[in-house]
Amino acid sequence: MSEKRWNIFAYTLERILARQNKRLRDLQNKAAIHPEIVSRLQQSLEQPKKCPVLSPDDLEEVIRIFRLSESEKYHLYAAVLAAAVEEELAKRIHPTSDKEKLRHYDNARIAADQILPILFEALWGYRNE
Repeated sequence: MSEKRWNIFAYTLERILARQNKRLRDLQNKAAIHPEIVSRLQQSLEQPKKCPVLSPDDLEEVIRIFRLSESEKYHLYAAVLAAAVEEELAKRIHPTSDKEKLRHYDNARIAADQILPILFEALWGYRNE
């Protein structure tokens, strides 16, 4: 995927599902995730600012239905936290122009990208405690 993708959680989930030749829309059919939730996740990939994630129950259902590995599971847990950082930074942006707004959203996404592996390592390191 060469285009810019927003919402690090939705993007991480999208990449994990792609390894199984699945898409976000498959969450609705296979894991019984509500269509509106799936739609919000899909839209958040193309529009900055909002970073919806799955509820804990829905996330566990996706992990179970798609038989995600332990590593994939912890990547999603880390992505939930990174998405919170991305959204919080995006909410604090009050730019004066569209160009400035996009630059600030880029910075929020870059911060989420940078913190994701740190969060994964922290969660992975304590997974058995």
